[in-house]
Amino acid sequence: MTRIPIVTVLAAVLLIASSPASLGQQWSPDELAVWKTIDRCMTEWSKKDIDGVMQFLHDKYSGWRDEQVMPSDKASARRDLAFSFPRFEVTLHDVKPVAITVIGEVAVAHYYYTVAGRLKDGREIANVGRSTSFLVRGDNGWLIVGEQTRTVSQTELAG
Repeated sequence: MTRIPIVTVLAAVLLIASSPASLGQQWSPDELAVWKTIDRCMTEWSKKDIDGVMQFLHDKYSGWRDEQVMPSDKASARRDLAFSFPRFEVTLHDVKPVAITVIGEVAVAHYYYTVAGRLKDGREIANVGRSTSFLVRGDNGWLIVGEQTRTVSQTELAG
C-alpha cells in the first residue's frame, strides 16, 4: 500500500468535485430524488448507523463489491456493516454523481466516492472508487435494489 499525504487525497476530492460531470448538470426532479436516496444512505453509512443504511435498501437487495467473491443480499449487507463499523472510523466521505437515468419506476445511478478513515490499529487510509446503484421506486420513495462497487485505489495516508 502506498503512503501519500492527506493533502493529496483532499486535492483529489476537489478535482472530482470540479469535474464536468458535477458542474452545471441539470437534474430532473426524479433524478434528484434518486441522488438524494444515495447521498442519504452514504451519510447514514458514514455515521455507522446500520438501521439508517438498511432503510434505503430494498428487501431484495443484491450488492457486489469488487473484493467480494459473490454478491451479498440485504441480510449479508447488515452482517458486513456490523463487522466493519467497529473496525473503521470515517473521517471523510464524499460522493459525486456522474450519471443518473430514470425510466418509469427504475433508475440507475453512477457515481464516484472518496472515503478516508482510521483503522482500529491507528493507520489512516483513503479509498477512491466508483459505484453503480440500481433503484426502484417504492411507496415511500426510491430504494436501492442492487449495486456494484469498485475501489479504484486504496492509499495509506501519511500524517
